[in-house]
Amino acid sequence: MITHSTMLHCYELDDIHLQNNLDFTLNKNNTAAWLFCIDDFDLMPAELLHLLSTEEKNKMLRYRQQEDRCRFLFAHAAKRILCNAYTGIGNTELEFAESQNKKPYLVDSELKFNLSHSGKWIALIFQNGNDCGIDTEKIRPDFDFDFFVSKNYHLRERQSLSNNDGSQSRKLFFKYWARKEAWLKITGMGVFGGLPFIDTSDGNNFITIPVNEVNVSIASQYYLHSFEYENNYFCLCTTFAESNINIMNLNLLLKEYY
Repeated sequence: MITHSTMLHCYELDDIHLQNNLDFTLNKNNTAAWLFCIDDFDLMPAELLHLLSTEEKNKMLRYRQQEDRCRFLFAHAAKRILCNAYTGIGNTELEFAESQNKKPYLVDSELKFNLSHSGKWIALIFQNGNDCGIDTEKIRPDFDFDFFVSKNYHLRERQSLSNNDGSQSRKLFFKYWARKEAWLKITGMGVFGGLPFIDTSDGNNFITIPVNEVNVSIASQYYLHSFEYENNYFCLCTTFAESNINIMNLNLLLKEYY
């Protein structure tokens, strides 16, 4: 068993407003997040299907539920549209691959990205040359999280949940889970048995975690910026303190294609 130590800087972003400008300038100090709301899960635009590769289409069709297929279509079409906008590489020339830990990346490019979807929301994050992760979680009123918390949450997170009740405790549960998932995605680790070692409560948290995979690379610091928006929790995870975080409305861009 190998252990890694790192610092998690966990912050809450307030007063979120989605920007409507289509700015594809991305320097080393910028983080770009794009959010898209699916209004109709029966909508499967042919113009977006045309953008997907054969492999992506086959993967989409393996989903049994229409909502899952729709989320996959919009998320991966958006991935391709935005990668093209940031790099200038044509859609048919975009080549995606996965690292040894199943983390997706754009081949032969400094552009880093990650995507997530939950409920009616799709979220993507982009950085130039720096790893990034994103997660979104629908705040579900029907989810019984008590047993899940006992097995997967840090002591401080559990104490924070117990100090609150009702809707506030439920929101905290999904905030912490979005933070954990965003961090797991930036590292490429995926869900593992060391989740109780990961403290994502507000503030600066030094953590030491056991890791089985020898090929996992852990940075010395991570910055987790979370926020609630339209009944979902979102978290952006980066390896540096950004001077500029832009959260943009993807609906306007996607609707140019269908």
